Amino acid sequence: MKKTLSCILVLALFLSLGVFGGWNGRALADAPEDRVGTYVMTELVMDGKDYTELLKSSGTVFALELHEDGTCLLIQGEDARSLTWDEENIYTEDGVPLPYLYENGTLVLTEEGVQMTFQKVEDEKQPEKPEVTDQSILGIWIAETDLAFFLDGETDPGSVETLKAVPLQMVLELRSDGTYILSMDSSALLSTLRDSMRSYMESLLAESGMTVEQYEALTGGTLDEALDETFADVDFDLSDLTNSGSYKREEDRLTLTNDSGRVGTGTLDGSTLTFDQDSLSGLCFTQVIQEDVLAKSDGVMRYAEYAAAETGTSVVVEAYVLDHQTWRDGKVSVYAQDAEGGYFIYNMACSEEDAAGLVPGQKIRVSGEKAEWGREVEIMDGSFEFVDGSYQFRPVDLSAAWGSEKLIDHQNQLVAFKGVTVEEYRDKGGNLTGAAFAYKDFENKTDDLYFQVSRDGVIYEFCVEFNLCGSDTEVYKAVEALQVGDVVDLEGYLYWYGGPNLHVISLTVK
Repeated sequence: MKKTLSCILVLALFLSLGVFGGWNGRALADAPEDRVGTYVMTELVMDGKDYTELLKSSGTVFALELHEDGTCLLIQGEDARSLTWDEENIYTEDGVPLPYLYENGTLVLTEEGVQMTFQKVEDEKQPEKPEVTDQSILGIWIAETDLAFFLDGETDPGSVETLKAVPLQMVLELRSDGTYILSMDSSALLSTLRDSMRSYMESLLAESGMTVEQYEALTGGTLDEALDETFADVDFDLSDLTNSGSYKREEDRLTLTNDSGRVGTGTLDGSTLTFDQDSLSGLCFTQVIQEDVLAKSDGVMRYAEYAAAETGTSVVVEAYVLDHQTWRDGKVSVYAQDAEGGYFIYNMACSEEDAAGLVPGQKIRVSGEKAEWGREVEIMDGSFEFVDGSYQFRPVDLSAAWGSEKLIDHQNQLVAFKGVTVEEYRDKGGNLTGAAFAYKDFENKTDDLYFQVSRDGVIYEFCVEFNLCGSDTEVYKAVEALQVGDVVDLEGYLYWYGGPNLHVISLTVK
């Protein structure tokens, strides 16, 4: 459908300009110098209807190049037509004058019910690379501590000793763009805490001269039931211990400023980082991954170069594997990311043995052709090789960017959205279905699973990509259990299909 609409746009544009004739070779030497340059179409109105959003979603660039010698190029994607221009008109290939209005870099061309607004583009500059004060501090740092570290000092001594037996890892990820994520490796944390509490309760019983069996006979319940009752009232909120923000290094001092404005400072000494301010005071982090995630081999593109490359051209990139879809017939589709952007590598040539090595964090070098469909940018017809290096990215929380054009800047990256609401699913005809999700293959459940979520009135349709997370996975089953109105946290890869189309890998109902 998108391709059809895009073709309609192209046809309407070229028909309206009448450029299907032979160029008469006219050149105009008196063209005003201030108008020389490149202009990109920013608005399109046909027969009174605004097609600007359709123009944007088509993924096709429409532009005019006005040259000093009076020649002009009309550009549509990879196609270009030669025209001419002067101070008042742009002339078609048949010499038909098309009047235009120009003011302060804006050029408005109107002809036969079609109005096109072009904005002058300044001389192209390569995007600035992220400023990194010391690449040696890029990577992941881990601090070993225990649950007692976070107590307020008013807990009884017996409980403190028990909580000291609950190990924790604080994980600090310093990114190349000057941001950080501080989180807690809390897998099995509650289980460990429960085991520690059971040992503590057994020791209290032993001190009183009672066995577990005697206790259970006396109370008429089991020790595990007592633990269940205790943990039922535990409000285990780790939000204060998981945050993100920016960091800055000055000599041997590192300052973290989280998104709420709280500041923590620490001292860097080789591969150790010791905090002396804020809630992290006393924690000592050790660098466990020193990978320079900005490093590229000779002949490999930086992300900015890849993003600027024309569709259909050859590209060579290096990135770290996030995940991959099911290997099939000598090909596999891979989600990958580097310090500056994300990549979707579609149907890359790969043996089944090599596919097993595409584990999260593995660095690879990919050669292929840049392609685009519905604004989703990807690499096609690719081949790859393994490269020394390992780095695992954590999700970037984009909740605050919901509904914003800024989302596309994170295309194909690992991202998170928190606190979004499940809507009643609308089918392609806009009809409410009464369900919270929809199967692409209802009968066999061997295809994608769709659902729609909203925030502040903006609704997106996300999916569980079957070739990534099949019907036997937790996230697939979690979507099947959704109810309209559920508030959920999501993680996944920010694919694009006419808009944000998260390929979800994790869903939690709040």
